[in-house]
Amino acid sequence: MQRFNNQVFRMMLAVAMLSLSALAFGQTPSITVGDETVSAGDTATIPVSFTNNGSVEAFNFKITYDTSVISSIDLSNCNGNNMSPGPVSCANSASGEITIFVGGFPLEVIASGQIGTIDFTVGSSSAGFESTPLTVSAVSFSDGASNSVTPGTITDGTISEAVADLNVTPSTLSFTDQVFNTTSSAQTVTISNDGSDGIDMSVTGLSFPSGFARSGGTCGTTPFTLSDGQSCTVGVVFSPVAVTSYSGSFSVTSDAASTTNGSVSLSGDGIPAPDGSLSISPSTYNFGDVVANSDTGTQTFTVTSNGGAGSIVTFGTGSFSVTGTGASQFEITTNTCSGTLSNGDTCSITVTFEPTSQGVFSATLNVSGSDANSASVSETAALSGTGAPPPSGDLSISPTSYDFGGVVANQGTDTQTFTITSSGETDSYVDISTVSVTGASAGDFSVTSNNCIGVLNQGSTCEIEITFEPTSVAADSGTLTVGGTDANSDASNATASLDGEGTPFPAGELTISPTSYDFGSLLSSSESDTQVFTISSTGDAGSEVSGLTVSFSTSPSFYSITANDCGSTLAQGSSCSVTVKFEPTLSLQENITLEAEGTDDNSDAVSVSADITGVGVTEARPTASPDGSGVNGVSLTKVVDATGAAAFEIEFGNEGNDTYEIACSYASGPLDPTIFSVTPSLPTLVAPSGSVTVTAGCALLDTETYQATLVCGRVMDRIKPPAPSSAGDASSPTEFEIFTYNLTCIGDATPIPATNRWGLMILALLMLTLAGWGAFRKTF
Repeated sequence: MQRFNNQVFRMMLAVAMLSLSALAFGQTPSITVGDETVSAGDTATIPVSFTNNGSVEAFNFKITYDTSVISSIDLSNCNGNNMSPGPVSCANSASGEITIFVGGFPLEVIASGQIGTIDFTVGSSSAGFESTPLTVSAVSFSDGASNSVTPGTITDGTISEAVADLNVTPSTLSFTDQVFNTTSSAQTVTISNDGSDGIDMSVTGLSFPSGFARSGGTCGTTPFTLSDGQSCTVGVVFSPVAVTSYSGSFSVTSDAASTTNGSVSLSGDGIPAPDGSLSISPSTYNFGDVVANSDTGTQTFTVTSNGGAGSIVTFGTGSFSVTGTGASQFEITTNTCSGTLSNGDTCSITVTFEPTSQGVFSATLNVSGSDANSASVSETAALSGTGAPPPSGDLSISPTSYDFGGVVANQGTDTQTFTITSSGETDSYVDISTVSVTGASAGDFSVTSNNCIGVLNQGSTCEIEITFEPTSVAADSGTLTVGGTDANSDASNATASLDGEGTPFPAGELTISPTSYDFGSLLSSSESDTQVFTISSTGDAGSEVSGLTVSFSTSPSFYSITANDCGSTLAQGSSCSVTVKFEPTLSLQENITLEAEGTDDNSDAVSVSADITGVGVTEARPTASPDGSGVNGVSLTKVVDATGAAAFEIEFGNEGNDTYEIACSYASGPLDPTIFSVTPSLPTLVAPSGSVTVTAGCALLDTETYQATLVCGRVMDRIKPPAPSSAGDASSPTEFEIFTYNLTCIGDATPIPATNRWGLMILALLMLTLAGWGAFRKTF
C-alpha cells in the first residue's frame, strides 16, 4: 500500500511538474543544425541546439551528410553543453550518419541549450563543391512516462563552399579627342573581389594597347592580392602620338576558379595640335642711367606660351639672343626657359645692362622656338639704357674749426676728433689719399689717429684725431686738409682751421703757517720747546715747486730742525711740515728766520719765510707750600692750650736756574712780638732745586685769639736780567713773587664752635690784610 501511495505520489508530482513546465515554456521542442561556409580542405564547425517545451526528458535523432564531400568528423565537442540532466552522447552510427541521443530520469526535464558542436572537414579532393546538406532525421522525443512528444521546428544545416569572384567595372572607356603628343586626364577602372568568406585572389594582366597607359589608382603592381570584399582602382590615360584613331582593350585576370576574367575596351582619337604663340612682358624696357664700368641694371622678362588650347612651344639651341648695335652692353644672365612650354605656362629671362662706356645703347631680346606642328614661333622685346658718368663725390668735415685754447708749452697736450663725411651724390665715393696739417705752426699740430685713408662711400664717415702740443709760449694756427678723388678722378677736399696757444707753466707759490712764532722766555741750559711750521704749495692749478729746501737764514745758536717731511717737490695743493726746536744755553735773546725755497715749472724762484724769536734767561723761580701767592694769600689756623705754642711751617723752593734770597716780616697792626716769631734768621738764600723751611710760631699767654699776617718775598737785588743779543736786549723782569699767610692762633683747649671760629677768623683776616700790606712795604 505504501509503494502504491509512493507511486501515485510520484505520478501526481510528475503530472504537476509537466503541467507547470508546459505553462512555463509554452512551446514545442525543436532541433537546429547550423550552417557554415568554408574552403576545400578547411574544417566547418556546426553548432547543434535543442529547445525544450518543458516536458521532454529523452530524445534522439540523426544527422545525415554527404560522405563524398566530408572526409572526417570530430565529435569531441558533443558534450551536452547547457543540457541537464544529460548525458549527451554522439556516435557515428553509420557511414554518412551521426546519431545523437539524450536520456533522462522520470520527473526531470531536459533544459534548452546547445548540445555541442560537430567538426566536419571538407576534403581537398572535393574542391569545386558548392554546398552539401546536413539533414536531421529519425527524430524521437519522449517525456517521463515514455510518452512520445511531437517535435516542432526541425532546421537542417549546410556546409557551403567559400569562393572568390572577380568584377571589373566599367567594361568600356571612351576618351575625348586628344592632341597628339599630349596626355589626357585619367579615367578610373574598379577591380573588386566579390566572393565570400575571406577568400583572397591574385590579380594579374593590366597590359595596355598603344596610345593608352596606366596612371595612378590604388591597385598595386601586378600581381596583387584582393581579399574578400576588397576593391582597388586603376587609372587609365590616353596619350596619342599621331593624328589617328586608337582602340583596343586591356584584360584583368585572377586565380579564382569560379570567376571569369575581366576586360575593358578602350577608344579615342588623336588630333592635330593648335598653333603655338609667344609673348614677352615687358615688351619694351629702358634700364635708365647706369654708371659706366661700375654699376649694372637688371630686368626680368616673362615669356608666356599663349597659343590655342593644347599648344606647345619647344625651345632649342639658339632660341635666346640679344642683337642690335648695343648688344654687347646687354647680357642674358639667367634663363628658366628650356624644353617645352605648354599653353598658358610661363618662364623667365633676366637681362643685365652693364655699360662699358658713357652713351645711349639699344638692343633687342629675341626668343624663338617651334610648336607641335614644327612651325617657327618667335617674339622680341626692345632694350635700351644709358651709360652714365659716376656720381660726383664730395667731402665735408666737422667741426670746420677748433680752438685748442691755452696748453702749457713743451709740457701739455690736447686732442680733438674731426669727423669726415662722404657727402657727394647718391652712390658716389671719394678715395681719400691724403691727410695733412699745414700752416706757420703746423709742427705744433699732429695727426695721431686716422682711419680715413681709402674709399669712403657716400653717406659713410671716418675720424681723424689731431693733437696740439705747443713747443713755445706763443699763439699757434694751422689747417687740417683731407683730400682725395671721386669716381670721375675729380679732386675733393675738406679743411678745418686749427688754433691754439702755448702758455707758460702755472706759477708756483708757497705759504707757511705760522708766519711768525715767539718761543718766549726759557731757562737757559734747562728748558726747550718745539713748534711745527706747515709749508703749502698754493700756486696756480697744476703748478708745483721743485728743488724745495727748508733752512734757517743764519746759523742758529739755540734753534734746530728736528723733523722735516718736505721732499724735493711739492705739488699744488700739497703741504709738508717742519719742526723747529728752541733750546737756549745762555741768558740771551735770539731772533732768526725759517726759510723755504724752490723753483716752479717756469724756473721762477719761489720762497716763503717765518720769523722766530726766543729768549734764554737765568732766573730764580720761587715756589711755596702752602702757596700764599694768591691775591688774599692763604689763611692758617691752629688751636692750642692756653699757654701752649704753635708752629706754621712754610717750605720755599726754587724751580729756576739762579739762587734767590727770601725774606719774611709780619704786617703792621696789633701784634705782640712775644706772641709771633719767624725762624730761621731771614733773609736766607734758596738755591736752584733747593728749598728752605720757614717756621712762623706763636706762643700763647692766655685763652685769647691772636692773629697776624706774615708776608714773604724775594729780595730784589738778587734778580738778574738776561744779557743782550744781536737781536736786542732781553727785557728785565718787572714783577716778583709775594706770599701772604694770614695766621690765627687760638688759646683755648676747648675747640671753638665752627660758626664762631670761622667768623672771627674772617674778621681777623680782613683787619690783618688792610694793616699788613703797609707794614710789608715799609719792611722792603
